[in-house]
Amino acid sequence: MELEKLLKKRDEYAGKILPLGIKIAVVFMVPAAIGVTISKIWNINFLYLFPVAFILSWSGVIYLYRKISGEVRAVDARIKELRDQDSHHQTSVLTKGKDAN
Repeated sequence: MELEKLLKKRDEYAGKILPLGIKIAVVFMVPAAIGVTISKIWNINFLYLFPVAFILSWSGVIYLYRKISGEVRAVDARIKELRDQDSHHQTSVLTKGKDAN
């Protein structure tokens, strides 16, 4: 029962690709928009602010990746654990059945 829920939860991550793409686009746009705004207000060349926006954007993307990757790994580890328990349980049941003969 729990195994089925975990498999379904893991498969739901595939359906989250589009929203994740939108989040990543926002992560790239926000620092760039802030950089453009700062360059307009204080009359600073955007080329000086671009490296900061670039680093902030990629830091956000890496954070999102690690967060989702950690969640998927935890679900996969739990699925593996449940499958190992199930196979161990089935093996012990089969072994007991053979001993009875």
